Amino acid sequence: MNEHFGIVKPGDPISASRDNRMAQVCERFGQAGIGSYLSAHHGASTFSISGRAPAPLFTMEVTNTKINDSDEDNSGLYLGKIRWYSTSGSQWKSDDSREYEIDSTDVSPLLLVGDRLTCYWNGQRSMFIPIPNDLIRRFELKTVLTPGDSATAYLLYWNEDDDEYSMDTSTLDPGNPEVEFTVYDVRGDLRGKAKGDDSQGSRGYAKWMPDSQRWEIISIQSWATMISAQVNDVAGVAAGAGSFPIDNVEVIAPQGGLLLVEPTLCYHITGLPADDGAGVIAWLTGEVWRGIPETKTTEC
Repeated sequence: MNEHFGIVKPGDPISASRDNRMAQVCERFGQAGIGSYLSAHHGASTFSISGRAPAPLFTMEVTNTKINDSDEDNSGLYLGKIRWYSTSGSQWKSDDSREYEIDSTDVSPLLLVGDRLTCYWNGQRSMFIPIPNDLIRRFELKTVLTPGDSATAYLLYWNEDDDEYSMDTSTLDPGNPEVEFTVYDVRGDLRGKAKGDDSQGSRGYAKWMPDSQRWEIISIQSWATMISAQVNDVAGVAAGAGSFPIDNVEVIAPQGGLLLVEPTLCYHITGLPADDGAGVIAWLTGEVWRGIPETKTTEC
C-alpha cells in the first residue's frame, strides 16, 4: 500500500477521494487476516455477503439439525440462513438462497429448526459460531428425578396449531419427532415424575450452564405433599397398628402437585382403630406417607 494522506486539522473539509482511499486501505487490512472474512451489504430489499472485510454479527435461523446426511443428530453442527432487516418492508426477512454451516459444539449443544440466534464468522473454523446467551429449555421428564440426581427429559416447544406445549418436533424437523436431553438437579432437593403411557411427567425449565456444560433445572412442577385417601382393608385398622393400606388417593396440596408414585400404604400417627373405607388425611415425610384415619365408630 502506498496511499498517502495529507495532514488534516479539525474543521478542515474531507474530500470524497480521501474517503475512497481510506476505504480501500481498510479493505486491504480486512483481507490480511487468517482465513476468509465476511461482510454484509443490504439495500432496501436485497441482501448479499462477500469475503472482503471483517465480519459483523449476524442474526441467523437454524434450518437443519444436520449439515449433511452423514452427520449425527445433535452433533452440534447445524445449517442456518441469515436474517436481515428490510427497510422497504420494515420487517425482518430471511436470505433463503443459501444455507451456512453453524458450529455450536463449544457453546450450546441443543438447537432446533427455527431457533434464532446471533452468530459471528470464524475464519479458522470456516463456520458461523453462536454467541453464548441464556439458553433455557422447557422439558417433560422421561425418567424419574430424585434429589441431587439427573434424569432424561423430552424437549417441549410451543405448538401454535394446537395452542399448547408439545414434545413432537416433527413439524420443525421431519424424521426427528422427539428430542431427548439430560437435566440435572444441582440444588439437591428436587423430585420429578416420569412420563407414563397415559400420564404426564413433571414439566419444568432447564438452563444451559457454559461452565458445567450441562442443562441444570431452575424450575419444575411441584410434587404432592398432602393427600386424602380411604382405608383399604375389610378388617379395618386395629388399635395400635403401625400402618394400613389406602386407596382412592387425591392430591390436596399443593394445587396441581404430582404424585411421583401412587401411594398404597400409610403409616399411622395416632394408632387409633378405624373402619374400612374411613377417610384419611396424610402428608409426605421424607419417602413415606404418614396420616390419620377417621376414628372407628363405637356403638352405644
